[in-house]
Amino acid sequence: MNMIPHGPATGSQRNPGASPHACTSGGPLVVVTVDTEPDDAWGNHRNESVANVQQLPRFQRLLDRFGARATLLVTYRIIQSDAAVRVLERLVAECRAEIGAHLHPWENPPFLSSGLDLQHPTFPHELPLPVFAEKLAVLTDAIERRFGRPTSYRAGRWGMVAEHLSVLERLGYRVDTSVIPWIDWRPKSGIPRTQGGRGGVDYRKAPRKPYHPSYRDVARPGAARILEVPVTVAMTRRLPAPMASWLGRLPDMAQGALRKLRVAWPVWATPASEPAEHLTRMAHVALKESAPIINIALHSSELMVGGSPRSRSDEATDAIFQRIESLLAWLASCPGCSFATLSDAAAHGDGSAA
Repeated sequence: MNMIPHGPATGSQRNPGASPHACTSGGPLVVVTVDTEPDDAWGNHRNESVANVQQLPRFQRLLDRFGARATLLVTYRIIQSDAAVRVLERLVAECRAEIGAHLHPWENPPFLSSGLDLQHPTFPHELPLPVFAEKLAVLTDAIERRFGRPTSYRAGRWGMVAEHLSVLERLGYRVDTSVIPWIDWRPKSGIPRTQGGRGGVDYRKAPRKPYHPSYRDVARPGAARILEVPVTVAMTRRLPAPMASWLGRLPDMAQGALRKLRVAWPVWATPASEPAEHLTRMAHVALKESAPIINIALHSSELMVGGSPRSRSDEATDAIFQRIESLLAWLASCPGCSFATLSDAAAHGDGSAA
């Protein structure tokens, strides 16, 4: 197996006003974004237990070894738990973690009179826009009372659409991280289609580098004030951009064939679901492609035994921690890489930092 070389990977320096794509003025920044939510929402989307938050200090001790800071995107049930908030307060005070917002429609009031958003793992974009806006305002205010006004956001179940951009901007958000390029979530269901459900969002054509989205299509660059920082994805080897995009957008069955043939395949920066070697290859290619921000994504519930389908045992949970450690260690060894929270990285990459 070929070894992935260590080496510098410096983002190009550009005027942010000259392009819809934002780029850092120095080396690449690494952010760790954590959907901080109740236990095992995969098994029961209405699970009220938030025991997994007690594992965040263990996770932060791992981040501390590399000088990394977590961006904890919290749901309404998390912010309503005094025990969970005490853990978060410690991470903010001692480790300078960032607290952002993560909207789960089924746990966040107000609820539809039909009860559909409670009964089903609803995508945020399946809500009428005024209901979405009110839910997000309630969550934002709840976070502000405990931690100050949040400026970073990720939609529950990756359900972000262009209509939400103005709502986020009115509430003071500066950065979104709901887009996960090269993935089509449309086959996934929230509210049943027979009852007006829309399925997930198609992000196959979304840019892989930070960009300001269009008010018409969140997966295309435009004029929104919000900066979109997608979850990082790259092929396992560097390819011409058109070929990489074509391969990356292939259907799941074709993606499986690419992995089986071990020629080149897309890997997302999700340590709970990808082997360490694949994560390193992906990061190497992303840096070679001058990615200004490496955005690593995971769920807090994946850090607890029994908290997710990927962490059912001690061995499986420890393996997730090991993969996170391996990826952070590799990135920390790359000259020019540094760690930041999502809002700090976005401000720096968007040219608005001092």
